[in-house]
Amino acid sequence: MRGRGEYTIRSPTCQAPRPVCFYSPDMDLTRVRIGVVAGGLSGERRLSLRSAARSYSALKQRGYRVRKLIVDSADELIEELEGIEVVFPCLHGGLGENGTLQLLLELLGISYAGSGPLACAAAADPVAFHRALEIAGLSAQNPQRCSGLRVAVGILHIEGEDRALPPVELSPKGASLLADLPQKTLRALQPMALRAHQALGCLGFSQVDLGLDERGRISVLQLRPNPELTEEGPFSRAAKVAGIPFDLLCELMLKTALKRIP
Repeated sequence: MRGRGEYTIRSPTCQAPRPVCFYSPDMDLTRVRIGVVAGGLSGERRLSLRSAARSYSALKQRGYRVRKLIVDSADELIEELEGIEVVFPCLHGGLGENGTLQLLLELLGISYAGSGPLACAAAADPVAFHRALEIAGLSAQNPQRCSGLRVAVGILHIEGEDRALPPVELSPKGASLLADLPQKTLRALQPMALRAHQALGCLGFSQVDLGLDERGRISVLQLRPNPELTEEGPFSRAAKVAGIPFDLLCELMLKTALKRIP
């Protein structure tokens, strides 16, 4: 795939059923007013602001009409949304990822990138999350109880389908590529992450965190509907390894909003 004739994307090895493309490529998002929403009151506020700063600059570079919206509450968000037609969410945790933001935008008739309120709510609620994975035949584990290797797999909508990006290791030192795992294990990570993404009804993009025990068994730890977009974050790192520059990554994420424009 080529983004505006500039880049070539190296397709990840994971193969998944091809769903119907959920956006119309003939629509021009450069003509609408886009709000990059960040802030919030969760412990991830600082990451949210950094994600928003990078995303704002990247989308601006791609020719979009972008404005940063720094908010702390739903009431404040409603005021800031005046004149905004599409939202690019960079709120991490709290109202940004529990479905509140997405539901509010739908009530206001504003399109947005990424997953809907039900998928976000299910990802944020441990009971609903584990139940959805159980129905899909996937093993789930509490992140706090994972003592083995932790891996992040990003999911991104590319050329009409949601695909798994290269897996990266999660550690206190940051995200890094996996090099020492057996190929059989590496090949199993991407399909499992994609199945978790689909089991929750996510659309367009997400980050699925997986855990591996000492016997190589894989379990799903958590799913982030709005992945961190800092330079060192696992989602950005994985996209870079897949040959996707950050500005194109943000554009691909933004285009998922077109499924909600009438």
